[in-house]
Amino acid sequence: MRDGHARSLIKMSRWKETNHVSPHSYIRRWDVPKRDFEAFVIKIRNEGVVEYFGGRPYTYLYLDGYKYWTMGAPLEETIIINRAVVPPKEESQDG
Repeated sequence: MRDGHARSLIKMSRWKETNHVSPHSYIRRWDVPKRDFEAFVIKIRNEGVVEYFGGRPYTYLYLDGYKYWTMGAPLEETIIINRAVVPPKEESQDG
């Protein structure tokens, strides 16, 4: 998936806000076309960077002031893509 296609998916999706400790939003597999969802998951995993949160490694894709990640389940079991605003101190990683 190219960045332009990813941006289109991001823009057309209805991101739902969470009530968790760490503020972020998410989309579910069934909220967008299956092929687009899976392509974006693959993009996150192939182009993202591994960082730790709560002692666990996650792969984050930085794009346009947000970071995107999944919980690491196999592709066919992944049902959520998360996103969070990138704090100013992390902006140097944004690409």
